[in-house]
Amino acid sequence: KIRKQSRMHGDTGAASAASAASAAASATVDGALRTAQEMGDAKRGAARLSYEALAVAVDAENDSLRTLMDKRDLLESRISLLQAQLSAASSSSSSSSSSSSSS
Repeated sequence: KIRKQSRMHGDTGAASAASAASAAASATVDGALRTAQEMGDAKRGAARLSYEALAVAVDAENDSLRTLMDKRDLLESRISLLQAQLSAASSSSSSSSSSSSSS
């Protein structure tokens, strides 16, 4: 009878130890899953911030490009105006020259 009780206590102890080990393993798995999820959330957050920073940089580059294109258009207009003035001055000078030589 004593042996049987001892064996039963031993079985109960083993079952308790197995249950505790199972609970510890479950908690470890839960912790690992939580950590993985938090890491995933952090990576997604960092990727979103990177994307937003990149979008801001692209917008700034586009604004700079638009500004440069506007300046180029303005310079082309000034060049055209100067060429027209030069052409007019040149033909006026030519007319004056030929008028002078005919007199």
